[in-house]
Amino acid sequence: MPIKNFDGYGYAFGMAIPWAITISIWHALHAFLYPLVAISFFFPYHRQSPWLNRWTILLLAIPTVLIGTLMFFHPQANRTAGQPVHFILMLFVSPENGPSGNPEQ
Repeated sequence: MPIKNFDGYGYAFGMAIPWAITISIWHALHAFLYPLVAISFFFPYHRQSPWLNRWTILLLAIPTVLIGTLMFFHPQANRTAGQPVHFILMLFVSPENGPSGNPEQ
């Protein structure tokens, strides 16, 4: 999908809303749903067992969030640094803001 098709319209708060919606759906399918379907199909007996324990999730999440935050606010050659309002918006829009507290989910 060419980026130029989404450029120039649908801006709100400095963000291209049509592009954000499109890339969010694409990323959700390719990074989350497809791997889950593949694991369920190829390894049916491991569907109900957890892949990682809470300690491993924490060890992976902390550096990921830290590096992602630093990269977001650091200017690069092809883009300016992220704005705090965009960062706060991402936190509120993100589907998972932390553990649900219910291990059955």
